Amino acid sequence: MKRYGFIKPHDGGANLFFHRSSVSDEESLLYLVRGADVTFVVRDALHEGALKPRAEEVEPLLSEDRRDRALNERRSRIVHKSDVYALAEDIPTQERMYVPRPGLADERDWRRLRVGDVVTSDIEFTERGPKAVDGSVRLD
Repeated sequence: MKRYGFIKPHDGGANLFFHRSSVSDEESLLYLVRGADVTFVVRDALHEGALKPRAEEVEPLLSEDRRDRALNERRSRIVHKSDVYALAEDIPTQERMYVPRPGLADERDWRRLRVGDVVTSDIEFTERGPKAVDGSVRLD
């Protein structure tokens, strides 16, 4: 799972490093895809013995409507499967997502599902993190 990224400032300055701990909540991590607009604060941080600028307090800029759409039709790759659940890694962000067995509407698809398969699903957030919406998971 990727734990960092880079922000290209609109003013054309050098790309700024950010760590996932600079993002306020787990849900926001799924909105941080290439080209997403964000707000951030630049702070100097010690890296390899030198102070370097770093982005902190990183937040995606999305309207509620765009946030809802961003969680639909997400592509992910299955990285683990048991008898009752699977774990998928969101392709754009590399964030992990819980896929319960009822996530696949068809039991035959569950039996065919293998590690490495690419699936498309809608995502919702629970107190335990991102989860595929029941009945929304389709094998690509």
